[in-house]
Formats: sequence, structure tokens, C-alpha cells
Amino acid sequence: MAFGVTDDGFVTKRLQDIKTEIEDSIRDVLGTAINLLPTESLGQVVGILSEREALLWELAEDVYNSQYPGSASGASLDYVVSLTGIERLGATFSQGVITCFGTQSTIIPAGSVVSVAGNPDARFETDGSATIGPGTDEVQTITFSGTPTSGEFTLIFSGEETAAIQWDDAAIDVQNALNALSALSAVTVSGSFGAGFVVTFAGADGEQPQPDLEEGNTNTLDDGSPVTISIAETTPGKLPNVDVSVTAETAGAISALAGTLTVIETVVAGWDSCTNAADIVEGKNIETDAELRVRRLQTLSQPGSATVDAIRAKILSIDEVKAAVVFENIQDVTDGEGRPPHSIAPVVLDGDDNDIALAIQTVRPAGIQMFGDVSVVVQDSQGFDQEIKFSRPTEIDIYLEVDIKTDSTFPTGGEDAITDAILDYAGINFSIADDVITSQLYCPIHEIQGVTDIDLRIDTSNIPLVQKLTFDADFVTGNAINGKIAGSAITPVPFNTTHAQTLSDLAAEIQSDALITTAAVTGAREITVTSAAAGSPGPLSDFVVTGGATQPVADVETTSHSDDNIPIAADEISSWDSTRIKVTKLL
Repeated sequence: MAFGVTDDGFVTKRLQDIKTEIEDSIRDVLGTAINLLPTESLGQVVGILSEREALLWELAEDVYNSQYPGSASGASLDYVVSLTGIERLGATFSQGVITCFGTQSTIIPAGSVVSVAGNPDARFETDGSATIGPGTDEVQTITFSGTPTSGEFTLIFSGEETAAIQWDDAAIDVQNALNALSALSAVTVSGSFGAGFVVTFAGADGEQPQPDLEEGNTNTLDDGSPVTISIAETTPGKLPNVDVSVTAETAGAISALAGTLTVIETVVAGWDSCTNAADIVEGKNIETDAELRVRRLQTLSQPGSATVDAIRAKILSIDEVKAAVVFENIQDVTDGEGRPPHSIAPVVLDGDDNDIALAIQTVRPAGIQMFGDVSVVVQDSQGFDQEIKFSRPTEIDIYLEVDIKTDSTFPTGGEDAITDAILDYAGINFSIADDVITSQLYCPIHEIQGVTDIDLRIDTSNIPLVQKLTFDADFVTGNAINGKIAGSAITPVPFNTTHAQTLSDLAAEIQSDALITTAAVTGAREITVTSAAAGSPGPLSDFVVTGGATQPVADVETTSHSDDNIPIAADEISSWDSTRIKVTKLL
């Protein structure tokens, strides 16, 4: 057998082959009677030499594989893809804006650290120093359905009611009535019954959020018919604050959903609290070997021009672009997607509009119109304005529930490993216009050691959980039905006069649990149960019947199972997130 570089690739000489060759060589020189058993000194020398040579063969195989993008890894893969002008994308930092509250004129130094509530490892630093500025006075407006000619009304603030305000009172009277309340002292009021009263929470009541004023228990205002009162917040109150841009301390996909960046790690006198009104823009982890290989294939057409592949490759060369597809209509009529004749229609996820337009302009074919809902004007090499069009895909949220059965080799933290494997697989295999083929998701799950069985439920919205509870016989006198909802025992349901009445009582008992939306009798021995919150395994479990002459056997079946493929349109892309993936290990 040939070893080394062959027509079939690199064939490695294994340890046993090496050992046999050395033993044969020794016998050729010293005779066949020589003892080479592993217990003998010379046999042990053979073993040592064989192992060392085997390691050299394995090294040679690694060197051979490092020359090819399909088998190279790490730094070797970086060197291989560099031959086509590609570099591995480094990790980027999560960035966003927080609002800091506290004493006016307090300076928050650059580099001050805040973190996500419940996740102290998600730490962010302020990009620069900032000074807390003035807050905003709350403003609320009271309007009336007509201008009253008689009657009176009252207002309530924080549970306390004002004295009666008369139909012909002026703004100052409304102001005095409000400031007479124990919780207020500096409210100002302007306007009239006809124009409405504008209530400004100023002074000690200002620069902070305030609860809404409410119509009081008295309203006899009348203009020939009853006058109704409406109260609305027109300017939300805000404590002294300043907006500060922040960047994660470490590169990668550091998440901070809106309202979670609230823990101040760097204590500054006068800085009381902080929050983020919007989700932090999540950074990216360093590009994996698998992702780099895929991007290399996608960009191989980049040196060309005027082809669909070249346009797509040029767009994908932009760092911030996560996915792109380019459609073309080569017909003389508008196609089924609304693309005009002889047009190209790029669809691009993320990336700057101008960067994308410039990239397209350098490789797009002359005389071919462009189609899309994003329009950017760029200059060509001759200084003429060119309108570049492309579209942004609609992101379709994917909800996935995975029930697994495992053996003893399933690792600690395996559920999280499955979630990560699904996200990695989806990121590489489900791009723009790619249908979500549910059967493909079994592959990354089975890569986790110890998984013996998989059940998937998938949808584009939160998955309702429907279960069917059935019994194989009628209830009889003396029976009592026991069971659990989300692990908690229900109140046992005793036999009540008839089988039908007992089944109805059981449905009512199940329905009374907060997790259950509906529990209805849907058959002679059947109750169909819908959970208020999706989840798996189902909340119904351990239903048994005790007592009586006979005991019907209960069975719980999940009927909301759905593993249908999710169709994705040409201008859509499936969106995957760990918060929408639920993995449950069944006992």
C-alpha cells in the first residue's frame, strides 16, 4: 500500500504499520529468532521508535491538510484564504447608549463601568465623560368635551382628591386646588375650560416622572349636556440626566436588552441610576473556521464583474454585511416578485447604505436597471450620478422547542450546547430566501454527545402548547383523580354522581390553574388543555386514578406538535435568537 502523497490524497502510515515494518527490518538483519515481544528490551525500543515515527506521520498529514481551505483550521486557514485576498473577520464590540440619572452637574468620567442586571459579566464602559444636565418637567393637559355653564369637578393625584373646582373657575383656581394636596406644592396651571388646562409640575414637583392626574369622584359639569373630562400626558417628566454612549469591555456578542443595563459598577457621587432605552447593538464574535470557509466560497467571484455572483461577492466583502442575495429578471416582462424586465435586485442584511451602493456600482452591469426599496445616489468614475437600488430583508422570528431524551454520556450544560449548535448551524445554512427545513436541525442537535431522541416544535410565533388528557374507561364511585400541572399537584377530584359530571369537575380544576388558558371536555373521556405560556414538556403530568372498584388509566398527549418547514420569501430571512429556543431534557 502506498503511503504519503498519493493520487487519492495523503495516506497516513499508522502505528501498527510502522511497528510491523521496523520488526521486519530487525528480523532481516538479526534473524527471525530474535525476541521482539513488548516485554523484552528490544521490543520496547521498537515500541518507542514506532510511536515517534507515527507522530511524525500525523504531523505530515496536518501539514498537508493545512494547505487546503476545506481541511485547514486556525492560523493555517487564515493563510490559505489570504491567497484570495480574504481575512478572518475579528470580533467587534457591542455598543449603545445609556441614560444616566442623578444630581445636576455631576460629571461621569470616561471609562465608568455599568453592567447588565443579573449578568455581571456583561460590562460596558462609557466612551467619554459626560455631565448630568437638567431634567424635564412633567406636563399634563386636561381637556373638556364642551365649555361648561354650570357644575363642578374634582381631580385625584396619588389617591388624594382636590376640593371642588367650579365651572367658572380660572386656571389659578385649578392651580391652587392641586397645590393644596399634600403631594404637590409647585404645580402651575394655564389655559381655560375652552382651551383646556395645561398642568406643569415645576419646582419641587418638577424634573421627575409624575403619576397621571385622574378625574375625581365629582363631575357635574354641564353645557346643556354632561361635559366629559380627558386627561393626557403631553410631556413626560424626567429626572436630571445625560445620554452617554457605551462600549462593551470585551469584544463579541455581548447582549443587553432594553432596560437591563442598570447596574452601576463605578460608584460616582451624584450618579444615582442608569438604563438603556433601546437594545444595545450586539457585537460579533470572531469569525469561526466554518463561517470563514463559507464566506471564502461566497467571495470567490468577487474579482469578476457584471455577474450576479460578482455583485453578491462584492457586497459580502463589506464587513458589516451579514448576508446578501442578488436576484435577476432576464425576461421581457415583470416577474412574479414585481421585478421589472431586465433588472437586478440585491437584498442585503445589515451594512451601511452608502457602502453597499458603492460596492454595487463598481461591478453592476451597464444599462441594466436596479430594483429595490432602498435608493442611494452615488457617483460613477465619470462623475455622473447613478441611482443604486436594493432591499432590506424582513426578519422572520423563529421559535423552536426541542424535547430530547439522553443517556448517561449527556454532558452538564448540554441544553445550552444544543442551543449554541442550533444558532451556529442556522447562521451558516439559513440565509436570505432560504426556507427553514426543519429536518436539517436534527443534525446539529445530534452532534451533542448523549442525545438519543429528539422532538421538535417550530413556528414563527410563540408556540401554543395544546395537550389532550384521555382515560381508557369511565369513572366509577369511589374514584379520585390526581395529577400535576407544571410539577405541582392539583386538588384531587372525587367521583361526583356520574362519569360526565366528574370529567367536567376535572376540567374545571385544571382550568383554575394560572398556567392554563382553557381546559374543555372535548370527548366522552377526553379533556383538551391549552397552556397560557408555551413550554415543554407540557404542564400536565402524572395523572392517575385511585379508589373505586376500577381505575381508568390516564394518558397525556401533546397535540400542538408541528415540525413543518417554514417558507421564507425572497425578501425575508429567518431570525434566530437563544431567547426563542427552548431545550428540555425529558426524564
